[in-house]
Amino acid sequence: MPELELGELYEEFEQDMLRFGTSLSGSRDVAEDLVHETFLRAMAHLLLLARLRRHQRRAWLFTTLKRIHLDEAAARQRREALSARLGRWNETAAEDSYQLDDFALLDLVPPQHRALVVQRYVVGMSSQEIGRQLRVPAATVRSRLHQATKQIRERERDGGDDFRKPRTGKHCASPE
Repeated sequence: MPELELGELYEEFEQDMLRFGTSLSGSRDVAEDLVHETFLRAMAHLLLLARLRRHQRRAWLFTTLKRIHLDEAAARQRREALSARLGRWNETAAEDSYQLDDFALLDLVPPQHRALVVQRYVVGMSSQEIGRQLRVPAATVRSRLHQATKQIRERERDGGDDFRKPRTGKHCASPE
C-alpha cells in the first residue's frame, strides 16, 4: 500500500475544497478555516485515506468539511438560542466572542450540572466532546443535561428560585 502524504492531499484538493467551503459559508475566510480544520482531521486518518481511491478520498474530505460547517452552524444556533433565552448577552465586535453579563439562569442549574450546561450551550461542545473530556459516555452527558434542563424548568415554574436559596414547599424541608 503506497504511503499518502498530507502535502499531496492538500495540493490535490485544496482549491476545490476552498470553492466548496465558500459556497457553503458565503465567506472565503470561513472557507479557509473549514479547509484547514478538514486537513487537521485528515492527518489523523492518513492510513485510511491512503487505502481509498481518489474519488473516495475526495468524498471523505468534502463530507468532513461539510460536517464541520454544519457542526459550527449548530453550535452558533445553540449560542444564539441561549442568548435569546437569557437576554443578557453582549456580542463584542472587536473580539467576535460573547460575554455573559448576568449568570441568573445558571443559578437555576444544579451546581453538579452547571459546567455541563456551560460546555454544551455556551461553548457549543457536543455530548461526545464533553464525554471525552470528563471520561464518561456521551449518553451520560445527555442524561445529565436532560436532568439539568428539567430542574431549570421546575425552578422557573416555582418562581425562579436558585440553588443558593433553600427551597420550601410541600416536597421540601422547611428552612430552619
